[in-house]
Amino acid sequence: MNYFSNLLTLLSVFDHQEKINPKELETDALPLMNWLYNFAFYSAADKSSAKKLIKRTYSKALEYFDKTRGGADYKTWMLRVLLNRIYEFYSKEREIQKNELDSENLFFVTSLNENELSEINESIIKSVDREKLLEILQRIPIDLRLPLIFQVVLKYNYELAAEYIDIPVGTIASRIFRARKWIFNELITGNKINESQPKLEYKEMKFISAETDGEKLEKGNFSLNNFSNELIIQQIIKKILEIHLNPVEAPEGIKSKLKRKIKNLIKKGERNIRK
Repeated sequence: MNYFSNLLTLLSVFDHQEKINPKELETDALPLMNWLYNFAFYSAADKSSAKKLIKRTYSKALEYFDKTRGGADYKTWMLRVLLNRIYEFYSKEREIQKNELDSENLFFVTSLNENELSEINESIIKSVDREKLLEILQRIPIDLRLPLIFQVVLKYNYELAAEYIDIPVGTIASRIFRARKWIFNELITGNKINESQPKLEYKEMKFISAETDGEKLEKGNFSLNNFSNELIIQQIIKKILEIHLNPVEAPEGIKSKLKRKIKNLIKKGERNIRK
């Protein structure tokens, strides 16, 4: 679903309401900047790219504010605008990364046994190099990364993430599983996998992910012998992400610039009313 179809959907919802006052941008949209910047920063895993994404998001919001109706759900609208800026930003990369979504390494169980996994204790989890973690995030294909960021940064459940990304809930679960497995392979094991084991299936990945996150998915019978090991891996990476993906603030320079733009819009609107 692209930006314009999202916009048309939102406009149809607000058709019965009065036109937006530009002051709403100041009171409702601007306070969302830190929240949106967090999502942009961890989706890109890069400060420079996050700045570009936020600038583009608010520029688009300013461009379309007079086509929207008063009483808009700004949190939903602005997040959808940002999400589409992310898809635009990574459009070429997404084409290149299509094959990486099905990387063989993500389907095999780890070669670490239960004892080795148990040695990955709290002190190791807390001592993870955050910069290295961000570098790994950048290498994960954006289509795997986004569901993970929805879950970790925004604390959205699978159903809500699926609604925004427009894919099935089961796909959200399997992508979160694969993103966490990717991080584990690079961060903890150095890509140690056990190719003698049968490959994981889609349903196995989504059930393990759901079990880790306390999500409800319809479960079936499957024959994964290393369910407990894979569950531990997911739990380890979930803890690491919760500890190290701490909140970040949008740069003051961007905030100040956007405040000036919005105030100019307000003044322009007031002049038009006086006329």
